Amino acid sequence: MEKGQIREWITNVFEGFSLEHIFLIDIDWNPSSKKLVIYLDGDKDLTLSRCQEISRMFEAKLDETLLIGENYALEVSSPGLDRPLKIRRQYVKNVGRVLRFHFADGRTEIGKLLSIEGDALKVLPEKRVGKKNQVKYGAEIVIEFEEIDKAFVEVRF
Repeated sequence: MEKGQIREWITNVFEGFSLEHIFLIDIDWNPSSKKLVIYLDGDKDLTLSRCQEISRMFEAKLDETLLIGENYALEVSSPGLDRPLKIRRQYVKNVGRVLRFHFADGRTEIGKLLSIEGDALKVLPEKRVGKKNQVKYGAEIVIEFEEIDKAFVEVRF
């Protein structure tokens, strides 16, 4: 079974679950170990118990269809901070947060996501100034989605 076929099946099954505020981000499929990892996110926080509940729902469907056989490992998880934002809905969820953008040309920009308008993001770029390396924000810039290679949420304390 190929990853594309499994992704299509998962997408169809997931849509049938009618899970409000939760959306599919990505899957990882390793055919040799028969390990399937399904990454989900939510408009609100996605809890461990909710991931476990969804895992049981997928497990029942996989057992019913035998799509990937009888012996497999299934993991349902929210993407960690080490995984890039993949879909537009993740950006919407993170308006107001600081993101680190990596561009195809090798540039990197860190800034606060202000809004999403059409196919572009409005961002206040972060600048470090002074002896204490204080964070200041520059003038608003526009970043087109197509320019972004990867983007990550920056954790701030």
